[in-house]
Amino acid sequence: MDAVLDMDTALERLEGDHDLLRELVQLFLEEVPDLTRTIHGAVEQRQAKALQQAAHSLKGAAANLSATAVAESAKRLEHMGRDNDFSQAPEALAALQTNLERLAEVLTTIA
Repeated sequence: MDAVLDMDTALERLEGDHDLLRELVQLFLEEVPDLTRTIHGAVEQRQAKALQQAAHSLKGAAANLSATAVAESAKRLEHMGRDNDFSQAPEALAALQTNLERLAEVLTTIA
């Protein structure tokens, strides 16, 4: 579970403010569908810059919540965009999707 969401670290960053955490979770859950659509589309169209930017945004949003697995998956895709290397993109997308699903299960209990 720590790899999915480190609740202690997230709350520590927010000085224990549970309401603020709920707000951040709600914003994250609202942003994720658009970002993942952009990431998938960028991979399909081989648009390296768009992939890099969307993955970077997702990585930052996940890191703000201490959602390490999603942040790491997004970072991998960000680097693929930066390097214009799509050779491992299907595997990276699958890992991201799995990690997002696991995270969503946890976050819906908070939001």
